[in-house]
Amino acid sequence: MKRLIVLLPRFFVAMLLISATCQSAFAVGVVSPPVVGAFVSSAFGARVHPTTGATDFHAGVDYAAPMNAPVKAIAAGRVTRASWKGLLGNTVEITHPNGDLSMYGHLNKMMVRVGQNVSTKTVIGLVGSTGRSTGPHLHLTIKRRGGYLDPIAYLGNPVNSRSIAIASRRSGNSKNVLVASSSAGKKSTASKKSAGAVSLIAKAPAIKAPPKPSATELASAKSAYEKLAKEADIFKALFEEGAISKNDAEQKQLAAHTALKHWESLRS
Repeated sequence: MKRLIVLLPRFFVAMLLISATCQSAFAVGVVSPPVVGAFVSSAFGARVHPTTGATDFHAGVDYAAPMNAPVKAIAAGRVTRASWKGLLGNTVEITHPNGDLSMYGHLNKMMVRVGQNVSTKTVIGLVGSTGRSTGPHLHLTIKRRGGYLDPIAYLGNPVNSRSIAIASRRSGNSKNVLVASSSAGKKSTASKKSAGAVSLIAKAPAIKAPPKPSATELASAKSAYEKLAKEADIFKALFEEGAISKNDAEQKQLAAHTALKHWESLRS
C-alpha cells in the first residue's frame, strides 16, 4: 500500500508530461476562426454579388467585423503573399504544412511579410474595406490542390487539424514549418491521409473571371464618390461649427472613403 502511494504521484506526473508532449506536437495543427466576434455576411456558394448585382459563385466566406479588428491565421503556416491583389485589395496568403492555402482579403493593413512563419496566435492583418468592397469585412478563401473549400465546413472539421499537424511533424521541426510540395502528379503522405476530408467539404465549380465594369458602372461609381466627398466636406464644416456630432462627420468621411476605394477598384 505504501509503495502504491509513492508511485501514484509519479504516475500522474508522467501522464502530464505525455499530455504536454501530445499537445505541443499537435499545436501546429489547430484550426481557428480568423476574426473573433464577427458574423458571416456572405456564405460560400452561389449568391447575388453585392456590388455588381450579378449571380456568381462566392469562393469563400465574408466575415463582417469592425474596421481594424485583428485578423489571425486559421492555422500554422508560412506567408507566401502579402500585397495588393486586385479586387481583394490588401491580401495575405498562407500556405499550411499539408499544402492547403488560406487567403485573407480586403485588409486595411497587413502585419506580416512573405516568408514569415505564423501560428493561430499571430495577427496577420486588420479588417478593412480595400479592393471591391461595400464595407469593413474579411474575405476568407481556402484552397486545396486547386479546388475551393467551404471555410465554415473546413474550420469545423477536425480532420484538417490532424492533417496539418501530421505534415508539420513530418517536417521534423515545428518551429520552422516546412511547406509540403504541391507539384502535379505527386502527393505527400500527409495529403493522402487527409484525402478523406475533401469528400466532407463542398468543392466549388470552375470560376469564371469577373466581367470588366462597364462605362456606365464606372461613371456611377465616380458620381457616387464625388457626391459623398462634397457631403463629407459639408459635414466637416458643420462639425467645426458645433452643429453636428463628431461621429456623424466621421461616418460621412468613412462613406466617402469607401466609395473612393470602390471607384478605384473598378478602374484597376
